[in-house]
Amino acid sequence: MLKKTKFKELRFVVDKKGKMWAWDTEDALHEPVVFAMTGQKYVGDYAKGMINFINPDDEDDYMAVPDGNLHVLVLNTRTVGDNFALKNKTMKALAKRVNSKGKDRVWWKGV
Repeated sequence: MLKKTKFKELRFVVDKKGKMWAWDTEDALHEPVVFAMTGQKYVGDYAKGMINFINPDDEDDYMAVPDGNLHVLVLNTRTVGDNFALKNKTMKALAKRVNSKGKDRVWWKGV
């Protein structure tokens, strides 16, 4: 799915049960956008973030590239971010690849 995106980046939210919504956009992840995509009001009860490809050897601050290693950025880690993200089976599978080598490695960052 990520390789078919227009902006080479997905925005995502994961609720407390592990249900994930993902979409191709360059919109921010503020409350109106989350509501428009999920139909539910955001009150701090979702993990939210972005998934894109990066070239980890490029020192250009890990900008999104068309091909490379997956980069997962979870934004609200001070509240529920990583806990809720890891309830989703796709996100859990990506997290298990953090210590992989080469192209299989996933770069995971919480903010």
